[in-house]
Amino acid sequence: MCIFAILQGRRKKIHKIFYKAFSNILIFLHCDAF
Repeated sequence: MCIFAILQGRRKKIHKIFYKAFSNILIFLHCDAF
């Protein structure tokens, strides 16, 4: 969740692209972790 907060705090064009790509991977990892 900390990673999501950091990405949401830095809303830039580059971060937006990474956010879309990482969100899918992180959600998968976070769901597995939790």
